[in-house]
Amino acid sequence: MMVRQLNEQSATAAREACVLLERALELDPDYAEGHRWLAINLNDGWVCGGEPMEPSRSRSVEHAD
Repeated sequence: MMVRQLNEQSATAAREACVLLERALELDPDYAEGHRWLAINLNDGWVCGGEPMEPSRSRSVEHAD
C-alpha cells in the first residue's frame, strides 16, 4: 500500500505512514518526495487528526523546507 493511501485511511494509518516515511528518510536523507509526504502527514496530523500542534507543526515545516 502506498503512503498516500495510508494517509487517507485513518489517523492510525497516517501515523504508520509517518513511521515508514521516517525510515525511508533514514535510508536516503535526500529523498525529496519522502520529505514532502512526511510534511503533509505531520501537518494533517495536527490540523485534522487530533495530534498535538507541537512538535508536529515544527517538524512539518522542517521537512517542507
